[in-house]
Amino acid sequence: DLQAVAAASGRPAVPAVGGTAQWAVAALPAASAAAAEGRFGAGARSLREGYGAVTLVAVPDGAVLADLDSPRDVDRWLGGAGAGGSVLRMEHPEIDVDVLAGLLDGGPVPLLDVRMPDEYEEAHVPGAVLVPLPELPDRLADVPQGEVVYVICRSGARSAKAVEILVASGLDAANVAGGTMAWVDTGRDVATGSGPG
Repeated sequence: DLQAVAAASGRPAVPAVGGTAQWAVAALPAASAAAAEGRFGAGARSLREGYGAVTLVAVPDGAVLADLDSPRDVDRWLGGAGAGGSVLRMEHPEIDVDVLAGLLDGGPVPLLDVRMPDEYEEAHVPGAVLVPLPELPDRLADVPQGEVVYVICRSGARSAKAVEILVASGLDAANVAGGTMAWVDTGRDVATGSGPG
């Protein structure tokens, strides 16, 4: 707990990943504020200069924090294939197909299917609109605003990435765990062809 370390040491506690301090989530005790104010007033231009001595708290790489300083870092955060999967994946809301069915029973809800067109045409949840994952960043204007958008794929992995993209763009989104396979496994109706059905 960063706050406990800061309180015990009387100095800012800063998490470190791979030896690099992560100032964005530092715990700063009130006792250090006056000294920092003086340093900033004297010309300090960084948190490191302003707060002086700190207590570094080692955090295992990828456990909680991540640098996003390069395209490779962003790819890792999004769980790209070239970065070892979902090591840095953020957690977002998720529902199962039973909850989705209940929502759909109450009327249409925004439901995006992020699979490829051939997968969608073979079978999809009735009412789902196709927006393939590779196209999603360029089609954010097509996504309903001001309400939760539910996202589905084959089994839940691609839709989880899509939810991360939507949430990072300021939209409310939830992943449908288990995806279309789970929907089919329950014996519920499916639509076929290129329309939402």
